Amino acid sequence: MLNLAAQNLVEFWAAITRPVDENGLGFNTEQATLEVSALKRLFVLLPEAPLIGSMGTSGGCIPCRGQEHPRYPAGGRDGGAWG
Repeated sequence: MLNLAAQNLVEFWAAITRPVDENGLGFNTEQATLEVSALKRLFVLLPEAPLIGSMGTSGGCIPCRGQEHPRYPAGGRDGGAWG
C-alpha cells in the first residue's frame, strides 16, 4: 500500500502551480485542488506527527533559534519569518 504525507502534497502543489516557464505545470488553483483531492482519494494520507518545536516568543521556530534556518538562510524566505 502506498501512503502520502502532508509534505508530499505541499511539494506537489508547489510544482503543479509553478509557471511552466519556471519548470512547473502551470495549473491554476482550481485545477490543483482537483488533483490533490484525487491523490487523497487514491492514497492513504498519513497522520501528522506532533510538533517537535513550537513558535517561541521571539517568533522563530524553537529548533532554529539562534541560528539561520537551514532551508531559508539570512532571515527567512519572507524577510524574517524564521526568526
